[in-house]
Amino acid sequence: MKKYCCIVLTLLFLVLSLSLPASATLLPGDVNGDGSVSSDDARLTLRFSAGLEFISPRSDAFYAADVNRNGEIEPDDARMILRASVQLETLPLANEFDYLRNGSFYLQGTMTDSFGQSLPLEMAVTPNSVYMLSNFEGAAMGILISNGTAYMIYPPEKSYLELSSAVMKAMGMTTDDLISSADLDYSKYDLANADATATETVNGVECTVYLFKEAFGSTRFFMNGCQLVRFGSYDLFGHPDTVNDIGYITDQVPADKINPPADYKEYKGLTGMFSFIGLLSDVVGEE
Repeated sequence: MKKYCCIVLTLLFLVLSLSLPASATLLPGDVNGDGSVSSDDARLTLRFSAGLEFISPRSDAFYAADVNRNGEIEPDDARMILRASVQLETLPLANEFDYLRNGSFYLQGTMTDSFGQSLPLEMAVTPNSVYMLSNFEGAAMGILISNGTAYMIYPPEKSYLELSSAVMKAMGMTTDDLISSADLDYSKYDLANADATATETVNGVECTVYLFKEAFGSTRFFMNGCQLVRFGSYDLFGHPDTVNDIGYITDQVPADKINPPADYKEYKGLTGMFSFIGLLSDVVGEE
């Protein structure tokens, strides 16, 4: 039981540590970078889709052209941009910081703690929910806070536990604590007002590092153009506390990251809690 509670608390701590900035601007559809969306942007996008002109997948132009957010430049992108140029369509957000500022995003990556241990990370945020999945002792474990209700998610057994007030009390916690933990602020930082900037190569990519001084250290964000490569918290000596490397991020949040998956078995109440704990034997061990 104690080890199970520690897993819950660890997940919650990690959710709390994820405060990201909202800044940087890139106009969706503005492929040529002239500050407006026009038929010329649609023409360029169509040429990119046909392979008549080269475009780097890490460039601002790629992010501006890939308006349907599927990671490729296609004729459909050109069609959407052309319609947007005559106000027949509103394009999705283009910059990865815009995803955060808009309040809805889904990301996959790697999380590294202060001891240098790296774990896979999956996170989704909407205005009404926070979801986080990581790996504990070889097993995937997640937490979801949706519309004021908290759930423990256990994908290996396709099961979840609703953390009711009775369950929270048995764990020495309150549901109110969990709900307040989900109140993440993404407008806290503005890259234009960073306390310091630097250049650093991360995972083979040259990034601009934006540093913000905090009471007990700093928060840093690593940007390659419009791409968020890494973000993390550091202590007063510059040693990393928690660092998150982003492999993929989008503003399209899967439905099963907003509410418990419909095909998962539900456990509720104190009886359900003990049954659910039984499923976690590989994680909590026999205690």
